[in-house]
Amino acid sequence: GRASDLLPGVHPFPDAPVIIDCMFQPCTKPSGSTLTASKFYSEKHRLNGFKTETVNCASTGRVFLFNAGIPAATHDLTIYRKNEELCDEFLGDAKLLADLGYEGINDNKERAVVPIKGSHRTAEEIKHNKALASVRVTVERFYGRMKLLFRIMRDQYRGDRENYPVIASICIALTNFHLLKHPLTDADRKLFCLFDELDTGKGAAQENRRLDVARRSREKRRKLADGVNPSKPAEESG
Repeated sequence: GRASDLLPGVHPFPDAPVIIDCMFQPCTKPSGSTLTASKFYSEKHRLNGFKTETVNCASTGRVFLFNAGIPAATHDLTIYRKNEELCDEFLGDAKLLADLGYEGINDNKERAVVPIKGSHRTAEEIKHNKALASVRVTVERFYGRMKLLFRIMRDQYRGDRENYPVIASICIALTNFHLLKHPLTDADRKLFCLFDELDTGKGAAQENRRLDVARRSREKRRKLADGVNPSKPAEESG
């Protein structure tokens, strides 16, 4: 089937029946060069990880298209561009519901409904953004449900990177099947937010430890440069 078969989409976006977004999952730091490792580092989460891009039905949350195991430093729009032809074939006359991670998606052709930026937005533009956000929560509900069902999709992935797309595809398919009898609820979104906050918290703690080690290393080098033995305790005066 095609996304155009789902038209009209959910109100107030009748021409956009599907949502596009990316899910983050932490993974162990890749071995190899610093350049290779940097491709997997997420600035948002401050962790190494993967992105999985999905195209979900806006009403049910079920996934139609996905691309899993992408290095986390890859921009959302770059991921979309690499699969644009396949996405266009699936969409037909339909549009996507996207967030600001896909800013620029309409540069070549009108393909998505995106939030309106600006500090002086009109009442209608603010209303548009709120409506878009209220519909797009469906994709977060799907991610929350999948992470709840499959621990391997929420914990730090420690397996072979080459196997991750296969594992993700199985989990996505089984979550789609699960939704046939157990529709998504807002509790699934709350779970997703919780898991995402946990990842962000782990990343912040890890970054703070790294900065603390770097600070102590600088202090040690400074003392050595001043002729002070940093491992020898300072003599008491008097």
